[in-house]
Amino acid sequence: MQLISLFPRKRGKPFSFGHPNVEFVAQRFLNRDKKPKVSIGSVVDSQQEARLEKLNGQLSDALRKLHYERKRGELLDKAMKLKGSEPKLIGELNLDELQKLKGELEELRGKLRGSVTEMEASSSLLLLSKKPVREKHL
Repeated sequence: MQLISLFPRKRGKPFSFGHPNVEFVAQRFLNRDKKPKVSIGSVVDSQQEARLEKLNGQLSDALRKLHYERKRGELLDKAMKLKGSEPKLIGELNLDELQKLKGELEELRGKLRGSVTEMEASSSLLLLSKKPVREKHL
């Protein structure tokens, strides 16, 4: 089994770990388009390779999403600071702030319920449009 893990740090070089080592796995990854030599155990190896490729793809997708969400979080933090409202943990809020938050969450719940109702109605209309209505002649 070959494995490489990279963990980004806010400053400096990212932490990396590889088995058997980072260089070997990275070289193997970079040369993956080249045809491997066929050997007696190649059927099992190819199945493992296919699984590893699939897992590597999933890992790459997850890392891309993580990077996107981190950037998004940073932008949201900057926007909050520009507005003058510093985000707080729930345990740090006083009673008035908690009641205000509760009201905002209840308002959001109402809006979400309205959106869900609209989506359900749209979905029903789409289903009906796919099934033609046949009129009976009297």
